Amino acid sequence: GNIQAGTPQGSSLRPTLYNIFNSDFPRNDKVINCLFADDSAILTQGSNTRFIIKTLQSQLECIEYWCTKWRVAINTDKTKAILNRKGHSRKVLKTLSFMEEDLPWENQVKYLGLILDSKLSFRQHAKI
Repeated sequence: GNIQAGTPQGSSLRPTLYNIFNSDFPRNDKVINCLFADDSAILTQGSNTRFIIKTLQSQLECIEYWCTKWRVAINTDKTKAILNRKGHSRKVLKTLSFMEEDLPWENQVKYLGLILDSKLSFRQHAKI
């Protein structure tokens, strides 16, 4: 196959090479990057949704630049957004964009096998 970028699968050097490869992954003091092999998540918190969305969009733009620079392909079909908040809000959320595509706001997402919902109830995960 045509390898664009990354580390060799199954190699004993993979963890070290992965850490070196990702050493310049975009960091932001307002965002937590959760990187595990080919599963990634970015997290932030704030007192209002406008701040949260602005912070996430800024980080997504930095990640997009990094991916372009290092020729890292991202499956945007698997890229989702979720907002965890108390209570119900009918407020329409501003759409995030990544790699020239809009990211859908979801009521639940799956990360590392754990199903997370917007209320952090873990109900869907407990059904499994």
